[in-house]
This record gives sequence, structure tokens and C-alpha cells, in this order.
Amino acid sequence: MGLPVSLDLRGRKVVVVGGGLVGDRKVVRLLDVGADVTLISPVATEDLSYNAAIGTICWLQRPYQAGDLEDAWLAIAATDSDDCNRAVAAEAEVRRIFCDHAADGAAGTCHFLAALDRAPLTVAIGTGGASPFIARRLRDELDATVPAELGPLVRILGELRPAIKARLADSRARRRFYETAWDGAARNMLRYGQEAEARAALEALLDEMATL
Repeated sequence: MGLPVSLDLRGRKVVVVGGGLVGDRKVVRLLDVGADVTLISPVATEDLSYNAAIGTICWLQRPYQAGDLEDAWLAIAATDSDDCNRAVAAEAEVRRIFCDHAADGAAGTCHFLAALDRAPLTVAIGTGGASPFIARRLRDELDATVPAELGPLVRILGELRPAIKARLADSRARRRFYETAWDGAARNMLRYGQEAEARAALEALLDEMATL
């Protein structure tokens, strides 16, 4: 198994070779995290063509060529040609760039994990490339069990974190705060979209615990 990591790709060049449905899915996820996407493919899906037309991605409308990975942080090999995918992976290896080989996970050096988005909370599931189908199905099952309010809760707690660290110097006190926040009224408020009320409740909880 590889090391699960979260890559900060904002503004960083990612080269996607292959403009079919697989490349399309990869580009969508890369754009979601702010990557600077260059697509290399003679043809592309309608959505990819539209993104190129409006300038969301850079589309080099031609086959892959050696040297196309220059300055890239990540490469995606997603064509229907085994030879082309192997060439992309080989260049990535020489340049010490991680490469997601969409057709053969074992031939790449990284894999996209199936992700459940509760921004800024992300739950990711991987199988080491052995079965992307199972990873996606597990993600879909978790989608029904991971509460939607956890995303806003994580975001608000993140915004309050400097104050929490400053006012609760003891690690045990901070743990009690987070445990209470997890089980407390704020989560129920967030369940009904009451973000302002939830923030106020968490701030009141911090005031209370800081005086203990």
C-alpha cells in the first residue's frame, strides 16, 4: 500500500494525456482542487472541449510527445493506447514526477482515491489500484452515513482553532472541548443550516471552558 497524502495542487501544472471519459473525470477532480491543467489529446469530450474554449484548461490538440511533462508536478496517463500510457509513465519516472496510470494502477506511482466530499472534510478510500470499483462503491455507501453537517463543523472549528489553542493551553482541556463540540448542540444546529447559531454556541462553549 502507498502512503495516503493530500496534495496541494493549487496553481501547479498537471498534465493529463487522454481526452476521453477517463481523462474527463480526472480533469474535473483536478479543477476542483485548483490545479493548472494541461490536456494533451487529438480529441476530447464535449466538456473538456468547453473547458478549453473558456480557458479553464490548456488543450494541446495533438498526440503526446516526449518532453510534454516539463515543469509538471503530476502526470495522468489516460489514453486508450498502452504504448502511449507507458511512455508517459516512463517520462514521469525520469523526471521524478508522480504519475497516475489510469489503465494499470501497478504501472503508475500514485492513484486517485475515491473521495467523499464534506468540504473541508474529505474521506478518501483507496485499494492501491486493485479495485477502483470497490473504492467507489464504499464511498457511495459512506455518503449515506457521514452526516452533511460535519463539513461546516470542521470549517468553523478550523477558524476557531487559534483561539482554542490560545485559551485552552492544556491538551486535555482542548480534547474535552472538541469532544463536547462533537456531541453538543452545535452539530444539531448545523444539521438545520443554522451556522451563525452553531458558531455562537461553540464560542460560548470556549468561553465557558476557558474559565474552568
